Amino acid sequence: MKISIRRRLAVGILGGTLLIVAVIMGITYYYGRSETLREVEAGARNLVSYYAYRFEATFLKTSKVPTMLAVYLETNPSLTDGDLQNLMQEALRKNPEVYGSCVAFEPNSFIPDKYYHAPYYYQNGDELTFVQLGNEEYNYFKWDWYRLPKEADEPYWTEPYLDTGGGEVIMTTYSVPFHKEGRFWGIATIDISLHDLMREVRALQVGQTGYAFILSREGKFVTFPDQEKVMQSGLEEYDKQIAARMTSGQEGIEPFVDPVTGQETWILFKPIRSSGWSFAVVYPVKEILAGAIALQRRMFVIGVLGLLVIFGIITLLARTITRPLEAFVGTARRIADGDLDQALPPTPFEDEIHDLSTAFEKMMRDLKQYMKDLARTVSEKERIESELKIARDIQRSILPRTFPPFPEQNEFDIYAFNISAKEVGGD
Repeated sequence: MKISIRRRLAVGILGGTLLIVAVIMGITYYYGRSETLREVEAGARNLVSYYAYRFEATFLKTSKVPTMLAVYLETNPSLTDGDLQNLMQEALRKNPEVYGSCVAFEPNSFIPDKYYHAPYYYQNGDELTFVQLGNEEYNYFKWDWYRLPKEADEPYWTEPYLDTGGGEVIMTTYSVPFHKEGRFWGIATIDISLHDLMREVRALQVGQTGYAFILSREGKFVTFPDQEKVMQSGLEEYDKQIAARMTSGQEGIEPFVDPVTGQETWILFKPIRSSGWSFAVVYPVKEILAGAIALQRRMFVIGVLGLLVIFGIITLLARTITRPLEAFVGTARRIADGDLDQALPPTPFEDEIHDLSTAFEKMMRDLKQYMKDLARTVSEKERIESELKIARDIQRSILPRTFPPFPEQNEFDIYAFNISAKEVGGD
């Protein structure tokens, strides 16, 4: 099948353009995807760090309240119950982020013959509500917020719990042991309600479908989109390795199968060191790559439009290049048929086609001159051959007609050759 130069030129340029556009789109998508991942990761790290430090600051600030109460009790062991309660109320008014505060004493150690003594104040709207903790139903000596710091003789943040019989809210407690005359005397505490913290974390916008959560020291969910799992289960049920890293106080970013949606995600986590908890955000992979995919689509549209423009330019360029060639081919065919007087088509540009046309014109002039010279040479040759023929005829007429000349003589034989000369030279 015969393929025109125009078509070959258009196909070649268009194919090369398609290849270039495809390479550019591939490179753009690769770097767009990498840049999107870097931007999302940087944003997520900043988000995790911000909230981890924010919660850390809250815990550190509130932990100073029971520390101050413990130091005051140790330095003022003769403090009255009324003075102690005034001190607790003043501490809560100056620290509204603290939900409640309690000072719990060992049996019969603060007021003689009073086994339980644990004054407790908590925020109730704009007022402070007082509760005297400690009875057979609420034996605070067995609660973790009292027992664990007493056994360890050091401050302690408890796991989240529902304070039944106390504040009646989900909270965490920071407990500081204090002493009298070198002996354990009791526990000073503050409670932080997790209601506001849980609401803030749930409301945190992480992309379109991502979310944040907090994991306790023991690996239980402090906050989680599925409320039924809060304080009931932990991350270890879904990914033991990541759960171990979070509960050991590490930070990082890992691929993660979301237990809520079952989709592939990335999880970024950072410890809240004072409480031993860990804060994490979960980003769906689809959303992370949404920017790169959108960029790829835009590049595809731009590429298609660019190809259409390039195709139009190629078509126009091909016509500009091939139109003189087509006219030249038609003229060359007529010249091949013998019409040497055929005029070549004009060329609009000083280019290779113009050079070809000039060379072709010179070839035609030389060919016509050659034809003239050939015709003159042939005519001259025919004239010479005619004269030679006459000379041969004259010479042959001189030769005897009878051969051998003496046919009756048998004594000898005569042989002869008569070869005519084709050319004659001389004067």
